[in-house]
Amino acid sequence: MVYIIGHTGQLCNQLFRFAHHAANALAHDYSVNNLAFSYSSSFPSLQNNKQIKLTEISKNANKIGQKLITKFSDNKISKTALLKTGTYIIDNKFTLEANQEDFLKHARNRTVLAVNWLFRDYENFNKFSDEIRSLFLPKEDVINRSREKIEEIRLTCDILVGIHVRRGDYISFNDGKYFYEDHVYYQHMKNMEKMLPNKKVSFLLCSNEDIEVNNYKDINIVSHRNPFMNDLTLLSYCDYIVGPPSTFSLWASFMGNIPYYHINDRTAFPSINDFQFVRG
Repeated sequence: MVYIIGHTGQLCNQLFRFAHHAANALAHDYSVNNLAFSYSSSFPSLQNNKQIKLTEISKNANKIGQKLITKFSDNKISKTALLKTGTYIIDNKFTLEANQEDFLKHARNRTVLAVNWLFRDYENFNKFSDEIRSLFLPKEDVINRSREKIEEIRLTCDILVGIHVRRGDYISFNDGKYFYEDHVYYQHMKNMEKMLPNKKVSFLLCSNEDIEVNNYKDINIVSHRNPFMNDLTLLSYCDYIVGPPSTFSLWASFMGNIPYYHINDRTAFPSINDFQFVRG
């Protein structure tokens, strides 16, 4: 059994971490139990799964557990003593490629404590992508409301582009590098129109702040302030996604299996070939 411990970022950072663990567990036939997932109520398919499990404990308990386990893992004597009890620790120095045999032996027959947030198994993430999408479906009412909204929008357009206008914490993240003003998104939306000639393009704007719609006057936009799970689901039903680097838009792209483009440079505009699909 693998136990995931220690909170790591917001929703989609946690989703990618969990999904890679789930993919590896599905590929190698062992169980994983996530003790550090803050959004369990939003994903009903995870509630009663016998192999990919959730046991929600408090953030404080997770922090304490993460600190203690990390401290043990930094001490060779303590780490060796834990190994003798059948407990294997995955910390931030762990890579699956270098440690797969020992890791799988303990995952199948003993105990693994995973405190690192960058556990990645890209091969099996892609191999089991459909199973992962099924595991991480949102609530039925979120799906139904999102589908109804998308169907309504598609009555008036040929192509629907999701725009992730990430604000809030991005004003300070990386010194505000990806906190883009409305005119930056506007220019990228106009570029999308040019890339899709002879198509009626509409844009679905999703943000963690209110959108000033008057800054997009000559563009077909739809913008409503929604709960984060609704925005994530709505974006996944678009034809393309554009936004700053963020696991939020990456997860929407993955769930919808649709291409995305991340604006790393506000002055650089993509071609259609610059859009890509998520591969973990």
